[in-house]
Amino acid sequence: MRRKSHGYTLPEVLMSLVVLLVALLALTGIITTGVTAHSRHEAIRTAVGAASTEMEELRRLSFQELDGRDGDTFAIPGLEREGGDVGTIDVSATGVSTLRKVTITVEWDRPHGGDFELETVFTE
Repeated sequence: MRRKSHGYTLPEVLMSLVVLLVALLALTGIITTGVTAHSRHEAIRTAVGAASTEMEELRRLSFQELDGRDGDTFAIPGLEREGGDVGTIDVSATGVSTLRKVTITVEWDRPHGGDFELETVFTE
């Protein structure tokens, strides 16, 4: 005579739990990677926006005022750097007296450290 089965055996239940746990761990890794990538993207977007804004402010200055901004630094809300401001302005002479190379560098430690550089040439 055969016995009718009325459920799952203990090994079957345990194996199902192991499979479910592995799937959940994989999903957690995918979500963590996505959140980290999104946060890094937001930091880069913030840096690019701030550098572009700063460059536009420099464009409003006269050519003579530009040299006075060399070495200036600026803070960017949402980005942090060990030891101070995250943005630096570098105005350097070129081989032509009527040209200035302007570089805006943004470096940050938190969140998800990175750097960005925006460079252009201004003419008198």
